[in-house]
Amino acid sequence: MSEFPSGVDQLKSITQLIQNVIIDAVKGDDIFVNDELEKHRIDTCNSCNRFDSESRRCKECGCFMDQKVSYSASECPLNKW
Repeated sequence: MSEFPSGVDQLKSITQLIQNVIIDAVKGDDIFVNDELEKHRIDTCNSCNRFDSESRRCKECGCFMDQKVSYSASECPLNKW
């Protein structure tokens, strides 16, 4: 069994993020967070036991966190940020 969610679950997660980013863009909201918030998010991921530091992926959602933390619409699947 994989440490990461199924491909279908990962696709659902990334599709939801893409939809939320598009909604923010259409509304004229910021798509990206500032550097300070991005750093806080990735620091939180780095200290989480569900973060795979080798692949830089979350074991809950399967996302590549170095990218995900930069989007305003993204959320931690464990509600840590």
